[in-house]
Amino acid sequence: MSKRRISSKMVNDIATQRMITLTHLSKKAVKDCQADRARRYVILIRRISQRTRTPIPKDLVFCKGCDVPMVPGVNCRTRIGDHKVRTTCLECERIRRVPYIREQRE
Repeated sequence: MSKRRISSKMVNDIATQRMITLTHLSKKAVKDCQADRARRYVILIRRISQRTRTPIPKDLVFCKGCDVPMVPGVNCRTRIGDHKVRTTCLECERIRRVPYIREQRE
């Protein structure tokens, strides 16, 4: 007997739901000062995303150095200047720079 095949759309929907749930759990873990648990959630999110080829939700911003979700005011510092938004992770001191030229033109 063969296994029932699940469509790729259903796989992507299930993966997206699980990644959203893990995103909420990781942000809650950061606020509760449980960085190890939050790091594990982000690793699971990345693994699900890679396996199912589904993009990671846009509301999850995590440090590429230590895999901890960045929550402003809790474990990261955000500064604006030189046409960039600089976000510094307070766990590993890695800096994330994102340009905002488009917003300035408008």
